[in-house]
Amino acid sequence: SRKEKKIWIIIFFIAGAMLYASRTAMPVCAVSVSQEFNWTKTQTGLALSAFFWGYVTTQVVGGHLADKHGGEYTISISLAGWSFLTLMTPYVIRLGPPTAALMHAVIMRIFTGCFQGRFYYPSMSSLFSRKVSEFDRAFSYSFATSGSHIGTLFSGIIGSLMNDYLGWPLTFITIGILSFLHFLVYHYFVVSLRRVKLAQISSSSLSSSSWAHTHTRIFKMMTMTTNRAIVIGNFCSGWMFFILLSWLPTYFQETFPDAKGWVYNTIPWLFCPPSQWFGGWLADHLIYKGFSTTFVRKFIQSLAFLGSALFLVLMGHFDSYYFALFCLTGAINFSCFHHSGISVNVQDIAPTYAGAVFGFQNMAGAVPGFLGVYVTGYILEVSKSWTVVFNLTSVILLVGWFVFIMFGTGKKVI
Repeated sequence: SRKEKKIWIIIFFIAGAMLYASRTAMPVCAVSVSQEFNWTKTQTGLALSAFFWGYVTTQVVGGHLADKHGGEYTISISLAGWSFLTLMTPYVIRLGPPTAALMHAVIMRIFTGCFQGRFYYPSMSSLFSRKVSEFDRAFSYSFATSGSHIGTLFSGIIGSLMNDYLGWPLTFITIGILSFLHFLVYHYFVVSLRRVKLAQISSSSLSSSSWAHTHTRIFKMMTMTTNRAIVIGNFCSGWMFFILLSWLPTYFQETFPDAKGWVYNTIPWLFCPPSQWFGGWLADHLIYKGFSTTFVRKFIQSLAFLGSALFLVLMGHFDSYYFALFCLTGAINFSCFHHSGISVNVQDIAPTYAGAVFGFQNMAGAVPGFLGVYVTGYILEVSKSWTVVFNLTSVILLVGWFVFIMFGTGKKVI
């Protein structure tokens, strides 16, 4: 029903906020943590990228479980797991001698990534593909996932202030407690009290014999050119997003040392929710007006790739703080259209297996989380140039745009 849909969207919105607050806690605190333990750029990049080592390895499994058993219970496990790990991160990092801090940080972030990657977004994609119509899908999905920007804002504002005045551990502790409180509310009202049986509804749509062919169909999907286009597009989009998410606090602190952390950690993300909502509305509106789903997904994704690439190129060639902040805001906000393009495209082409297929494609998008973040740290240590980083990211975005325009589709494949 419409009422149930609104409840689920609000729940996903809040959960997404907590998820990204947890995810961005380390980037916000990276400089303080690295100073406390005397980490190099490469070591800091290792700590920043560790989250995605776990995140990338559990996507497909989580999506498959969500397709088969329903997403609401797997999300409950995810919430509980990452909440506890975020809360405990500062205690574990400071456990033992300072030389062990990096190893402890890497371990905690890997497991945090496992819980976030295995269950949350693949489960949400599975539920939306089954419960939301094509004409409402882009806006509903964009609105639900826009909670991630609220979490980034919270981490950027409150987390930065805590980091600057009260110490970096309090950032992790606060986010961990709030995430666990949301888990309790979610578990009680949605699972226990309301008895929403979406798992049974989802399972009933597929017979037992159908599931015997699931792995064959999913494997067939993985080998299709259409899927490869989405995988490459997700990789390229993820490269930009995770580079900016992980390294921009360091960029501003080094390039503009007098700038306030809560400003550059807030302004670029402040306009992301309305940008993402507009992208979702525009996509649904164009489909409603009769444009093909294929055209709409490619058009919206073109705005995301080309707009972000343009602002990143400009950002690398000017030394003004305010212009850098403007370009960063533009790049990040154009990237929000990705949620109404490639990100929701899997629900168009494989609605029955959206969880597992999304998990595979999102795994590709998460690879830059450890590969790109680590490589960026190495590039900075060798070249000392942020312009190289921004130009390289722009080229990668253009590659993703070309591939998706040439080979992407909005038609159902399996």
